[in-house]
Amino acid sequence: MINIGLTTRVEDGRERRDCIDQAWYPLLSGLGCRPVLLPNFPDAPGGAQEMLRELRLVGVILTGGNDLGEFAEGRSVALERDRFESELISAAAATHLPLLGVCRGFQKLAVRYGAMLQRVRGHVAVRHRLDVDSPGPMPLGARDEVNSYHDFGLSSEGFPSCLKVVGVSADGLIEAAVHESLPQWGIMWHPERAPNDPRDLEILKKLFVPDGTGRPS
Repeated sequence: MINIGLTTRVEDGRERRDCIDQAWYPLLSGLGCRPVLLPNFPDAPGGAQEMLRELRLVGVILTGGNDLGEFAEGRSVALERDRFESELISAAAATHLPLLGVCRGFQKLAVRYGAMLQRVRGHVAVRHRLDVDSPGPMPLGARDEVNSYHDFGLSSEGFPSCLKVVGVSADGLIEAAVHESLPQWGIMWHPERAPNDPRDLEILKKLFVPDGTGRPS
């Protein structure tokens, strides 16, 4: 088994909690990966880079949930998570550690490189068409639609040039992108909410276990 770090959403009630959808566990374990939950602790001794090293992670997934504090207000905002994930992206980049941003995670990845978010309609609890924009290393596969659970989206206007767009929705929003020189990818749909889709499994395998051993190619 190889260790894949998963960031956690923040829920604020009587307690402020880090939590995650348990559907990630069987999805990753079926690929020979051990999910390792990462606490939203930006002030951890040694920082994010030391955490990645000590946990012997082969990759990181920035999961969904919570709005980015730069663009939203309210209970769904988690500034400590925003800061921690920024440090994670930088730490992963420094060591070329594979990283996948999912939904909010993709938004965070894109914003870290200079993108802006916009509020969108018709992208919450629906399925919509996905058009492959250009070929690339991400194995999107032939598919008519993907699931969608987000109030904010990414448009091509001002999108960072270091991220190559590989998938768009019918209304022109960016749904998938890959970094031009780093193993950092982003998708706007949730593979854990369609855990038996072989195309999503191929994306995870290509990024994290491309040779079947957990060593990135």
